[in-house]
Amino acid sequence: MATLATTPMTTQKNRPCAVSSPLGDDALLFAGMNGDDELGRLSEYRLDLLSESGSIVLHDILGQPVGVRIDRPGGNPRYFHGYVTEFAHTGWRGRFATYQATLHHWLWFLTRAHNCRVFQNKTVVEIIKDVFNDYPASFDASLSNTYEALPYCVQYRETDFAFVSRLMESAGIYYFFRQDASSHTLVLADSYAAHNALEDAGSIRYLSGGASGTRGMECIDEWTLQGALQTHEQSAADFNFEMATSREASIPLAQATLQSDFENASAARFDYPGGFLTGAAAETVVRTRMEAVEAQAQRASGRSNVCAITPGGLFDLHDHPRADQNTSYLVTGARYAISYGGYESAGGAAEGLQFSCRFDALDSTHAFRTPLTTPRPSIRGPQTAFVTGNNDQEIWTDQYGRVKVRFHWDRSGVSDGDSSCWVRVAQSFAGKRWGALFLPRVGQEVVVEFLDGDPDRPLVTGSVYNAGMMPPYALPDNATRSAIRSDSFKGGETYSELRFDDKGGSEQLFLFAGRNQDNTVKNDSLESVGKDRHLSIAGNHYAKVAGDRHDTVVGAHNGKIGGTLSFDVTGDTQHKSGGNIALSADGRIDLKAMNITLEADQMLTLKVGGSTIVLAGESISISGPTVAIVGSAMVNINGGGANSGGSAQAASPQAPEAPTEADDGTR
Repeated sequence: MATLATTPMTTQKNRPCAVSSPLGDDALLFAGMNGDDELGRLSEYRLDLLSESGSIVLHDILGQPVGVRIDRPGGNPRYFHGYVTEFAHTGWRGRFATYQATLHHWLWFLTRAHNCRVFQNKTVVEIIKDVFNDYPASFDASLSNTYEALPYCVQYRETDFAFVSRLMESAGIYYFFRQDASSHTLVLADSYAAHNALEDAGSIRYLSGGASGTRGMECIDEWTLQGALQTHEQSAADFNFEMATSREASIPLAQATLQSDFENASAARFDYPGGFLTGAAAETVVRTRMEAVEAQAQRASGRSNVCAITPGGLFDLHDHPRADQNTSYLVTGARYAISYGGYESAGGAAEGLQFSCRFDALDSTHAFRTPLTTPRPSIRGPQTAFVTGNNDQEIWTDQYGRVKVRFHWDRSGVSDGDSSCWVRVAQSFAGKRWGALFLPRVGQEVVVEFLDGDPDRPLVTGSVYNAGMMPPYALPDNATRSAIRSDSFKGGETYSELRFDDKGGSEQLFLFAGRNQDNTVKNDSLESVGKDRHLSIAGNHYAKVAGDRHDTVVGAHNGKIGGTLSFDVTGDTQHKSGGNIALSADGRIDLKAMNITLEADQMLTLKVGGSTIVLAGESISISGPTVAIVGSAMVNINGGGANSGGSAQAASPQAPEAPTEADDGTR
């Protein structure tokens, strides 16, 4: 910062106005100012300046604090203070160089910062303070209300100023500035408790006439009362899925009504989404919006030469011919026109300070709220983000199947369980304990859309592959495949898969279980195989049939058992063969029963080595090297007649029932 090389000859001492700057005393001389102040809006002061130096370097003054002093007759000076945001050398006036400077309060710097970021579990006031802390900010939160923490609040592609402005407007918070010779302080307000009476001007007289622009009696010489029809009723609704036991329970609804002084003021406004999740919050939001409307319904404006008039100040009006106007008011806006020609004039005589102010005021019986004019950013299309989690968790979710994500525009560096709010995940269908469920895992890239375009309301609607997470098959070589493939949790090296291959002539439905497969069918299970069916089991095969089992084999039934074949039949066992039956054992064959009947239509032969017994027709032949008949008690050989035994019963197995064919898609 450079000061002027020479000391100016002209001084501002003992003058009714002065400019102070880092360039040095009297480097800049006050010649005039036009300014605008308004509650909840940026202020701007446009200064006309003189200087004995015509070589002021622009960068020496841009961004620097500058103060303006305006003396009041019989009162304390009025100060304006701000930072130089524009500066121009405009020419010469006599021996003076002329300059123009634009001053803004520090809040103006927020209009130059554009950002995307996430705030979680903080109140509106805490968020505003976090933003302010990045600036040369002096502020005072003179607030009366309490504010609930916002679970999730996003600044998206908007200036810091637009972001805090819309937060304040929606919460019913506004601001004004207190200024002194060397600084200014932003005051956050939400009620009249933040306001004080105008300094040395708590009561102002109405005096019709040309008082404005003079150094005479301070007064208000113009007064206008204005009314406008406004929305008579405000209502809003929103949806909270955590209360969605029924449609009615999940939609908090609130309503507020303005008792208008005007007839036929019956216009109602309904809004959705309202920007709240509970009924209590709904009441606050709608009441704030109604107060903003009410503040515009009836206003006063005036002209005055009272230098103390400033937005945020209170005053009492008196001596107005309409008695109902003599009450207390809050100054909501002011426009200043100030000039001073005491340094140079064509006639050589000093001109006095000229001050005029046009202002707006609100009857102090009505709450002030800044109109909701700052738009909320809208995300019109989908974005992608990466799923995040906590403590190296591969799956990070809650009871609703929600996930946390980090957007590509998020520069916070946080990629854990606090990177976002819990974000709901859209499934192909969802019902009461039924539906589809696929949870995105940490590291996956997911597609995120936003309900009503609101950045504060994200919804995961899908997922996409990328260079770090390629598809399960090499493409385009396997482009005919469609599949659902899982991935084993926590470092497992397997997966389960359902795959469809539509390659002509090689169509396939593939099912793979990485470990166990459990199938439960409450009723019938039908399976039809058009050709062969192969079953290979590496371990044991267990089957249990509570009813009957029916097997039909049209061709041969071949089996091989490496161990023991064991059957335990509670009822009868029936075997029937249309051809021969051959039974062979390398060891013994034992038959044991109460009765055994062997019957052959032609011949029955029993043979052991060289001995045979042949039963053929009506003869029995016993032959062998030695035939011994031994009876420990008696041996009867009866040739007089036949002793006929019972006949063997023919096998009559029950025919199996045919299976029901599975649905082939034509049913």
